[in-house]
Amino acid sequence: MPARHNSVRWSAKILALGLVLVSGGRCLAARYVPITISVNDRAVLRGGMGDNGAADPDLIWGYLKNARLQPIGEFNVEHDPQDPSRATLTGKIVLEVASAGRADVSELKLIRANDGESWKVAPDEIERTFKTRHKPFDFRISIAGQPTLWTKQTTRRGQKADTPDNVWVAFKRLTIYGKQINPNPNNPLRATLKGGVLIKLSYAGEPWGEVEVSHLKLTRENPNTLWKVDPEEFERLLENRTKTE
Repeated sequence: MPARHNSVRWSAKILALGLVLVSGGRCLAARYVPITISVNDRAVLRGGMGDNGAADPDLIWGYLKNARLQPIGEFNVEHDPQDPSRATLTGKIVLEVASAGRADVSELKLIRANDGESWKVAPDEIERTFKTRHKPFDFRISIAGQPTLWTKQTTRRGQKADTPDNVWVAFKRLTIYGKQINPNPNNPLRATLKGGVLIKLSYAGEPWGEVEVSHLKLTRENPNTLWKVDPEEFERLLENRTKTE
């Protein structure tokens, strides 16, 4: 058989195999969840787990139980002098799990099965950070009842616990994405959304309040950048929002 025909047959087989994997219900992981540990603003360890994209933030944080961490660059984990299977990172520690949140701590304990094995976050540390971590959140904006704009999912920083108030405050620094926004005719750095504007906060997939206003003013630094909420609007939003019990 000519080489070209062989190539076509193999291409068809590969395509068919791919369809079986996708449609068979037991397909490979559809999402990779990266895990990163930073010390004093330097990323030093990383790992990750795969899933099907359906897990909620709390379940994803539990991936730490099985995640093997590898050093980044020349970083070396110094084990405890009396126990080579344990180590403690100290300093300004940030533990980040994509789609699950971020924990800011002053120390983090690691464990490993044997000398030379990969490090993992110690089980008691997973439980501790599960309770104190900053969970992911985003804002959704509807205009005249139509979902139109949004912010990217993010988390707060620092050791102060999340509350609806301080998460809402974060809205004023977030970039707004979505449908093209036309600037005001007399000022290309200002825009006004009209027609009934509804802003909802989703915190780890749960509603954390909303606010509805007749209009919303936006601002940007130059004509080529995206929009943010005008700082002068922010107090009005906080005062009028409906809090979730």
